[in-house]
Amino acid sequence: MILGTAKRFNHLTSFVNMRTASQTPKLHQQLPPSLTQPAATPNLCIFQTQPATMPFSIKLLERHKYSTQMFIPMVQPTKEMFLTMNAIPSYYVIVALNDPITDKPDWSTLCAFQATTVQAFNYNAGVWHHPMVGLGSTIDFVCLVWERREFQTEQDEDTEEVHLAANEYILLQPYSPKMEHSSVSILQ
Repeated sequence: MILGTAKRFNHLTSFVNMRTASQTPKLHQQLPPSLTQPAATPNLCIFQTQPATMPFSIKLLERHKYSTQMFIPMVQPTKEMFLTMNAIPSYYVIVALNDPITDKPDWSTLCAFQATTVQAFNYNAGVWHHPMVGLGSTIDFVCLVWERREFQTEQDEDTEEVHLAANEYILLQPYSPKMEHSSVSILQ
């Protein structure tokens, strides 16, 4: 009797809620009760990206201070995708380090990485990133994040955004196989 043919791979990444005593006891003790009660709950949602026009102008970054954020593409693989890597739909993962002095993005560290829909990823809590940017085709993603939504006591508790000034933008150039990642240029 065959019970199934699936193979399980455990503990590939961490899914962390920074506002719980069980996962981060030291941080939890430092947070005011208004940020921990009621507790954050997992939000399983779907994002749909539309193809971006390149070059693409970046105007903001966001972070989730108290939660990891996992994205898993939902694209049915086809034989054609694997015959040529160019046929696999792709998207940009755009990230920047935090400036410890300002507690805002360090724009000079901004990097864009091209990923394909056979690759999922997980942002650590507090990582500055741009919302998803699809390339070439519409892509659906399952997303998993801890949120308090209607119980937030701070406006940016679940998602903090930083916008560039109206006359500033960052230009994301298309990927080139000669580079390890896409180039970015800060323009005014």
